[in-house]
Amino acid sequence: MNPVLAMIIANVIWGAAAPIFKYALNDIPPFTFLFIRFFIAAFIFYPTIKGFNFRSLSNKDWIEIILGTIMGFTIHIGLLFVGLQKTESINSSVIVIGSPILLFIFSVLFLHEKIHKKLLGGLLISTVGVLFIVFSPLLLNGSLKESSTDLEGNLLYLGSMIGNVLSILLFKRVATKISPYALTFLSFAISSATFFPFMIRELGSWNFTMLGSEGMIGIFYGVFFSSAIAYYLYFYGLSKMSGEEVGIFGYLNPIFTVLVAIPLLKEIPSLYFIIGSVFIFTGMMVSELKVHVHFIHQFKGTHR
Repeated sequence: MNPVLAMIIANVIWGAAAPIFKYALNDIPPFTFLFIRFFIAAFIFYPTIKGFNFRSLSNKDWIEIILGTIMGFTIHIGLLFVGLQKTESINSSVIVIGSPILLFIFSVLFLHEKIHKKLLGGLLISTVGVLFIVFSPLLLNGSLKESSTDLEGNLLYLGSMIGNVLSILLFKRVATKISPYALTFLSFAISSATFFPFMIRELGSWNFTMLGSEGMIGIFYGVFFSSAIAYYLYFYGLSKMSGEEVGIFGYLNPIFTVLVAIPLLKEIPSLYFIIGSVFIFTGMMVSELKVHVHFIHQFKGTHR
C-alpha cells in the first residue's frame, strides 16, 4: 500500500474518533474503555504474529517499544480520554495537530533531519493557532475560575500531544526493523497492561451491567477502526516516511472531528476555535506541506 494513503486513512479514522469516544464516555469510565479497547485489539492481532521471532529484538528495541507505547498510548491516549470528560472533543484534534512543530524540532535534534525554513515558518504560525485555542476558555469566560474545567481539558490535550510526539520518535527506528503487525500487537498488549490497574480502580464505582449502547458503539469503533485498522496503517506509514512528514497528516483530523461532533454531540465551533484553526491551516499552507512531493514519489514507486 502507498504509505501516504495509509497515513491519510489512519488520520481520518482518528479524526472521527474523539467525538465518538466522548459520546461513549457517557456510558463507561475512560480507563476501563481503554483496557477493553486495546486488550481485544491485541487478541485480534495475535494470529498475525505467529512465526515472528521475538528473540530477534535487542534490548534497545524492547526499550524503545515499551517507552514508545507508554508515551503514545498510556500518556497520549490516557490524557486525551481524561480531557474528553472536561471539555469539547473538537478542541482535541486541533490542539494535537500542533505536534508537527515539536516533531520538527525533535527530528532536527535527535534524527538529524534537515531544517526547512518554509516548513519551520508555517509550523510557527500553526503554533499560534494552537495556543489561541488552548487558552480560548479564558477569552470566552473572562475569568480563570469559570474557565478552569475547559482550560484543564485543553491542557490535558496539550500533554497528550507531547506524548504523541515522543512516541513517534521512539517508534521511528524500531518501526523500520520489525513488521507493522508485530509492532501493533506489542503496543496493544503493553498498553492494555498499563491501563489495567486504572481499570481496577474504576470498577470500584462502576460495573459492566451499566454498559449501554453508547459505550458499545465506542468500544466497537475503538477496537476495529481506531485500533486495529488505524494503528496498523500508521505503523506501516511510519516505517516508510520521515518524522516531520508523519506529523503533517494530523491536519486532516479536525475536519472529520467537527463533521462528526456537530451532529453527534451538538458541539458548535466558537469564534476563537475558528480563528485558531485559520492560523493553523495558514501555517500548513505556508509550509507548503512538502508532503505532496513525497506523495508523487511514493505513488510512482508503488505503481511503476
